[in-house]
Amino acid sequence: MSGKQAYVVCAGCPESRIDSARIQNFLMENGWNITDKLEDADLVMFRWCGLTKVNVDESLQLIRNIKSRKKEGAQFIVWGCLSKINQEALRTVYSGVTFGEDEADVLDKILEAKKPVAEVVANSVMPILKFHWSGLGGFLGKIEDFQITKHLTNAVKFDWIEVYTFSPANGTTASTMTGQVPEAIKKARFCQLYRKTIFQHPHRKMRQLFCL
Repeated sequence: MSGKQAYVVCAGCPESRIDSARIQNFLMENGWNITDKLEDADLVMFRWCGLTKVNVDESLQLIRNIKSRKKEGAQFIVWGCLSKINQEALRTVYSGVTFGEDEADVLDKILEAKKPVAEVVANSVMPILKFHWSGLGGFLGKIEDFQITKHLTNAVKFDWIEVYTFSPANGTTASTMTGQVPEAIKKARFCQLYRKTIFQHPHRKMRQLFCL
């Protein structure tokens, strides 16, 4: 394949995947070929996630893996919400250009784009309307708040349910709030919500076996 090649990868929530699809479309609109082989890429775009501590740790490990596998001279750009939430963690493994998900237009200048990011949409990942819900198991709050959340997932037929365990990130307001939920209760609440995803999406039965 001739021309410039780009490898686009993301971690974390559905919003991260939508953002990455938009960037992939942006690159194609500006003459880049998309490759599924990291080692062949002239440009690697990684959209990382900072929703939970697990997401942060996974993102940092992915950055290390990408750095060790990308070809010499390939441009590597890390972007996404964690760039705003915890740049200190990012800078332990990466020293290059970074920006938040709402600052993607900086790519216009970095990549000398003819078609700006603002004019590109992620239509390839949203062909039809879907009703999606993301929830945190173990976020601060009374048991009554959690019961309301469970009632919501029972009462509404979501097309997709995404569940995470809450973990306070350094520098966030939630990390300093009183009423932190004990780890055992976080796990129990996560499992109650996660079981609902299994009933709605049978292909996920092999994940999170400690809940079964």
